[in-house]
Parts: sequence; structure tokens; C-alpha cells
Amino acid sequence: MPPKTDINRAPGRMRKSVLGVLFVTLVLATVATFFGARTYFEQLESQAAANRMALYLRALNETLRQHQHLPFVLARDPRYANALHSETVDPNLNDRLRLFAKEAKLEAIYLMDTTGRVLATSNADEAHSFLDQNYGFRPYFQVALKGQRSDYFAIGATSGRPGYFVAEPVSLTGNVQSGVIAIKLDVSELQRSWESDSETVVAINRDNIVVLASNPDWLHRPVSALPTDVRTAILDSRQFGSETLGPLDWTSLGTHRIAVDGTKYLRASGISEWRDWTVHYLRPQSIIIRETLLTTIFSAVSSPSCLALPPSCGPAALNKPTPRPNVSAPN
Repeated sequence: MPPKTDINRAPGRMRKSVLGVLFVTLVLATVATFFGARTYFEQLESQAAANRMALYLRALNETLRQHQHLPFVLARDPRYANALHSETVDPNLNDRLRLFAKEAKLEAIYLMDTTGRVLATSNADEAHSFLDQNYGFRPYFQVALKGQRSDYFAIGATSGRPGYFVAEPVSLTGNVQSGVIAIKLDVSELQRSWESDSETVVAINRDNIVVLASNPDWLHRPVSALPTDVRTAILDSRQFGSETLGPLDWTSLGTHRIAVDGTKYLRASGISEWRDWTVHYLRPQSIIIRETLLTTIFSAVSSPSCLALPPSCGPAALNKPTPRPNVSAPN
């Protein structure tokens, strides 16, 4: 077995060379640990973000899906078609719609004539009743009146609350539309649930405008410049009420990175089944940096410094003079 080398007894120049090599090795190992840890935590956080995004996306899809069939069923009830051709609407129709809305937990169900005027509604007796209101300017009404099923997201023109609207054409005979029946699903509860979480999630519609967000300051703001015709159509339909559509500072930094209001995030994205909304789950990039630094520091501190050699092996040791041997004077 070769004898163990004691660096303290090695010549000064050799000792400095050995210490220099060890120090460079330690620095390189620390750098390698930093980049390796950063890659690891990026992959870990990206997978976690994808999993959380999937949960939010599923919840959104389930919320918007649950009442898609109802307008279709109601539009084929002859009582509503007959009401559109009567000089007076039976007040019991309001009660019937109220019962349906209560059981389905909808904000409103309402029947409109060919001009968009509401003839019957589930909230007829409420403070913000839709009765006799005219929603002919809403795109969901215009599309449904042409014979096509439609859906739409907007801030209520009467209630001021954001909602998801689904409309179905009502016809008495043939393909001639007599009016439109629509439902409104209040999404305020979903918005509040996102706000109450400590996570950062946002839903953006096909016009690149934020429609749901855990940060309420981001709501109803475009993440990119709106074409003039799109902005005009949104303002004319009062989709977002009196909102000015001020832009949100949203900068894409690649497929999986984003900067919002100067904060950098990892992001995982998915497309909803309805309205082609994109759900983004955002994870602050600072978390990855913090985890990487902690791992690197722990690794450097806990590593066998200088390979079990004396502790005086840092940078200062390279300039430390070699001690002279203590030689006693002759008697």
C-alpha cells in the first residue's frame, strides 16, 4: 500500500500547485452542480405546472359544459315558440323559467323576440331583471337569430357581472326563426375561486383578452395589440362593459416562458373545449433560482472539501508562505 502523502510536508511550490488544482476542481464542481440543479428543477417545476394546468382546464371545461344542452331542449318546447307569436306573454312563463334557472343554478334563462327584446325571463321579479331589455346588439343573439347555436362570454349589460351565454334559435315552423332563447351562467364564482388560490392561472380568449385570472388586475386586458376592427366590434357589443381594454404587459420568452408585468414565469398551457380559450398556469421562475442556489450551496458546503486535506485550502492558502522548519542552535 503506497504511503499517504502529507501535503504539509510537501515543498511549497508543489503544495500551491496541488491546492490550486483542488480549488479549481471545487469551483468547476460547484458550477456543474448549479447548472445540473437548474435543469432538474426546471423539469420538475414544468411537470408540476402541466399537472396543475390540467386540473384548472378540466374545472373550466366542466363549468362551461354542464348546461350546453338546456337551450336546445327549451327551444323545442312549443310553449316558447307560441309565446313569440302571442300578443301577450303568459306570466306563468316567467315562473317556469325561474324554476328551471333555480334547479340548474343559472343566473338567468330568457326568451327574446326577433329584435332582441326580452319577453320572458327567470329574473322578472329581481332588481336587475332582463324583462323588456333589448340584447339585439349581442353577437350571441345575432348568430342564433340566423339559425345557429351560439355561445359567448361577456360582462352583463344589465347586471354588470361576467357571464357565459349560450343561445339557441326558436322557430315555430320550418327554418324561420321566431326568436332566441338563451341562458346565462354566472362565472363570478369561478373567478373568485381562482382569486382565492395562491397559484397564478389565467384564461385568454381567441381575441387575446384575459377573461379569467387569479390576479383581478389582469382581467379584461389584451395581451397583444388588438386590430382596429376587433376593438371596434368588442366596444360596439359592450362585451367587457365600460372596460377601456388597456394592454397587459405580457411578453413571450419562448414556448414555456413568459414575462407578465416584469415577472418571469414558467408556463404550461392548454386549450379549452369551449370558446377556444387558452388556460395558462404560471410558476414564478424565481422559485427555480432559489431551489437551484440552495442545492448548490448545500452541495458545496457538504462536499469533502479539498479531499480530506487540511482546511487551509481556500484561495488565501495559495499565497500563504511556507513555514520554516524550527532548527535549534548547536550547543
